[in-house]
Amino acid sequence: MSYRLDHPKHPAYHATGGYCREEAILILRRFYITENSNGASTNVLVQLSLTLVDAAPVPKSKANRVLKTDIPPS
Repeated sequence: MSYRLDHPKHPAYHATGGYCREEAILILRRFYITENSNGASTNVLVQLSLTLVDAAPVPKSKANRVLKTDIPPS
């Protein structure tokens, strides 16, 4: 695919997609199945949600997720 990207101050250029498609998909999939070790623990989030009336839902654990390696053709 080819795209024409216009910018108000810079000349237009053509961008072609599809390079390293499979690698990019797997990198994003690996990123989204990992846990955030710096985030609040689930126990803290449950306690916070019990004390707040309009609390956001507690995120599900990603520990049991499996990396999908099958990539459908474009």
